[in-house]
Amino acid sequence: MRILRRFRQEKSGQFGILFGLLLVPVAGAAGLAVDYTKASNIRFQMKHEADKIALAVAANGVNADDAALLDGFRSNLSDRFAFRGDLADVVLDGEWVSISDFQVTAALTMRTSIGSILQTGPVSIGATSTARYKGAAYVYTAPKVAQLDPEAWDYNRVSVYCFDARKAADAKANAGGGRGGSSANGDKSPGRSQMTPIADNNGGHYNVEMPVCGAGEALSLKLWNVREAKHYGDDPDKSTRRQYTYYTDTVIENGVESYDLGGLRLVETVLCDTFEQCKPKSRGGVIPEGKNRNPQISTAACAPGKFRYYGFEDRPPENGGSDRDYDDIRVIIECPVEVLVGPETVRLVQ
Repeated sequence: MRILRRFRQEKSGQFGILFGLLLVPVAGAAGLAVDYTKASNIRFQMKHEADKIALAVAANGVNADDAALLDGFRSNLSDRFAFRGDLADVVLDGEWVSISDFQVTAALTMRTSIGSILQTGPVSIGATSTARYKGAAYVYTAPKVAQLDPEAWDYNRVSVYCFDARKAADAKANAGGGRGGSSANGDKSPGRSQMTPIADNNGGHYNVEMPVCGAGEALSLKLWNVREAKHYGDDPDKSTRRQYTYYTDTVIENGVESYDLGGLRLVETVLCDTFEQCKPKSRGGVIPEGKNRNPQISTAACAPGKFRYYGFEDRPPENGGSDRDYDDIRVIIECPVEVLVGPETVRLVQ
């Protein structure tokens, strides 16, 4: 009350100056609150539209004409926000980030209330949605290359299998199994199926019929290593020497493969646009070379027509005894093609 009484009696203008100085930050804070609320509402609307678009395109599968579908949605999205004078630069893009996941990215710019006062530019608002098509299986052809160092002291055998991360997670929650990269649960661990040997470094011959992985599964690799068995001529299947088994338990998220090898840097991966690219850089290819280096891990989606290179060390660098050149075991597998196997179903995953 005393402050208000002094304010009424004040004749010097000091309170007026103070009020004027305080008005700018107060008005600015109010403007920021209004802009934040408006931006949040717009982003919610954009996310809703992106969800619908991702589901609609993914429901048609990877063989559909997604470009035509996107053109129609792009026009509708622009019309939806065209009446707003404070919005501009509406952009809509979509792509298959894996053989089963279609991702939509929507963006626009919004002119802010506070921007006109502070002379700042518009802000960008975006939303991303990913829908998964579940009516397909993924067919792989036999490896183009499966080379294991014949001079190694250890015996090595490589197998491929399908891995279902959801089944592994359910098993882990119920009984302590699941994704893990080690041999603790073996080939029969929940989530691992269709285990198929493809090559060894002892002259073995394998008639490879590749696994067919369903939606939600990813082709994974297993390395079985028997220490010094090859050097001493042991039968690896009967050897009593130390044995180690490593599973990649591959998961694909937004088109990017990740591997659970228990923290071991055992594998290097490279995506090649053509089979001819899958050779060392010194020979005009894209495969890294050299010892004592960190492995390269590809972050690109494995699209049909391309090839994935896997280069292994047969002994984990973390345990010593490795030259870290990632060429003890070399496998090149063509990216899979999609075949329809049942009713088309689709769900949002992001």
